[in-house]
Amino acid sequence: MAAVVADGTIVAFASTYGVSKAMSAVSNANPAVATLEASHAVIVGDLMEVASAWPDLDGKVIRASVVATNDVTFEGFNTTSTTKFPAGAGAGSVREITAFTNIAQILTIAVEGGEPQYLDYQFLNELRQRRIPLAKSPLSITIEIADDITLAQNVALRALEAGGVPAAMRWTLPNGSVVYLNGYWSMSDLGKLTTGQIISRTIGFALTALPTEYAS
Repeated sequence: MAAVVADGTIVAFASTYGVSKAMSAVSNANPAVATLEASHAVIVGDLMEVASAWPDLDGKVIRASVVATNDVTFEGFNTTSTTKFPAGAGAGSVREITAFTNIAQILTIAVEGGEPQYLDYQFLNELRQRRIPLAKSPLSITIEIADDITLAQNVALRALEAGGVPAAMRWTLPNGSVVYLNGYWSMSDLGKLTTGQIISRTIGFALTALPTEYAS
């Protein structure tokens, strides 16, 4: 058992990507093994944004744990369920993340969403309702930073917003564990002014896939 204090967490955004490489197949295994094109150049420890016909894999940020020629193991990702991951249907592409840029002057981070949704129903001959779990609500993150128009990160974040495509976020926690997320970025057009408070600006992040967490 362990309790981790948030103080000291470093948050970063993916600032550089490699060229997309074709992924011809993904195995049903734990962990999954992807077959990439011969020129993939992925090595152990590299991070990849995955595009796949499997919805639960599509958009995920995954780390390579083993590389054997064109076969790359997706660390910690279990695809043994052929219901969620129909055999032979996971092909797509990967895009290596080659650099991250830290976000400076963070004041607060808030996570919203992820609540389970339910369908409530009742049979005519019963006096009680039943409940079926459905999807969870979408996840989003709001980051408040101390406003400073001279920060180079603001230009980069504006470019991510204008680009209109997902880009990864990384949390490096004080205990050494890391969390990778993927989603759409935005930034408020004006700082927030409150008496007696630091002028702040809001960064928005809408997740396109569930987070990936690694212990180190």
